[in-house]
Amino acid sequence: MRTPKNLIAALLLLQLLFFTNVFSQFTFVHISDIHVANTSSPINSPDIDGVKFKQMLDKINSLLPKPAFVVASGDISNVGSYGDGMYGVLTQYLYPQNVTNPQYGDYYIDAAQTIPIYIVPGNHDYFSSTLFIASDPGLVNYSTDVAPPSDFMITYQNAVIFFLLSGYDQFRPIWIDTDLSNPEGSGISNVQCNFLRTNLYQNNNKKKIIVMHHPPVNAVGTNADGTPSTSSIVDALDGSIMNNRDVLLNLCDSAQVDMVLAGHVHQNLVVDRNATLVDENYAGGTRFIQTAASMYGGYRVITVDSSFVWAGDPQLLTFAGISAYDIENGEISFSVTSDPASHSITVHCLSVENDVNAEILLLNMAGQEVLSQNETIRSGKKITLSTSTLPKGVYFLSIPQGTVIVGRKILIY
Repeated sequence: MRTPKNLIAALLLLQLLFFTNVFSQFTFVHISDIHVANTSSPINSPDIDGVKFKQMLDKINSLLPKPAFVVASGDISNVGSYGDGMYGVLTQYLYPQNVTNPQYGDYYIDAAQTIPIYIVPGNHDYFSSTLFIASDPGLVNYSTDVAPPSDFMITYQNAVIFFLLSGYDQFRPIWIDTDLSNPEGSGISNVQCNFLRTNLYQNNNKKKIIVMHHPPVNAVGTNADGTPSTSSIVDALDGSIMNNRDVLLNLCDSAQVDMVLAGHVHQNLVVDRNATLVDENYAGGTRFIQTAASMYGGYRVITVDSSFVWAGDPQLLTFAGISAYDIENGEISFSVTSDPASHSITVHCLSVENDVNAEILLLNMAGQEVLSQNETIRSGKKITLSTSTLPKGVYFLSIPQGTVIVGRKILIY
């Protein structure tokens, strides 16, 4: 008996709808190296990188198509295990707010709670001091404010995404590690390898993505703005992980992992396991992808469909109004503008109840004083500090006022 044409058409339509539902295309956003934590400011002040994070969230929320989720691959705070970790200047922009001991995926970047954000720690989240590099493997602040400090995985449609802790800084003597600017992470344990191996093979029919802070394979890439990176990367291992690196690379090969997303070096890069530069959508094996630091405006859109995991070109968000962002604390309110062309920063004293004598300090990320200037501060006064002799980087500007410190994170570039 002949099957009616309308029945055949209905069956074909149902089949099409079924496969479209199972393998529909979706996107997600990769960011890394947010680096909130102005340790010279109290928790309620608008840390400058916290403000940048808010603008990044606004940008991601405006993307079309709307991303299914966001992944943040480490260095969420600049000094995460020091004091209160300053995670509050980041989580205040996430939903629901005032969460204690959140679990993976509890946070969303939008008030409607439709776009979750999944986070793993980086080496800076382990930092427990601003004066010297010391690490807290317990990640106490991170677990209280962000997520449990352990590996996890999520499954979304036809993809499985693994989130791996790549560890704290594994400092070695200079005669062994000749490039201390890109410290290696302590790496992944045998337990982590077993977790990854078991779940990779149990999800063999899915697209496979790994998110971690340290890049398993390194090379020289580009800055957030597309200019060549000036990082002095010694070899493919530089800035990677010490323990079980080869095991991880071999697992990526044998389980046909599509891509590994990382940060740490603050650059954009796509390479194969041999550190050879490849296209974003190279199909010859696992792509090891770095996305430039979120605090410099870097982000990347990843698209997953039934046939491939597509890595978008690196994107750059231009932050609005950051240099004129005002904060108020105690008796002094001020704004800061920078002029990279003349290598200086200007402190504009907006509101001072009484003229005060204060020492303006500029500290590096280790908490060491690199510049000081004594000034009488009064309303309307503009104070210029020369930074022409300082290397590029992030600094803390602080103005002591009695028992209060008015602070601001400054980017010299």
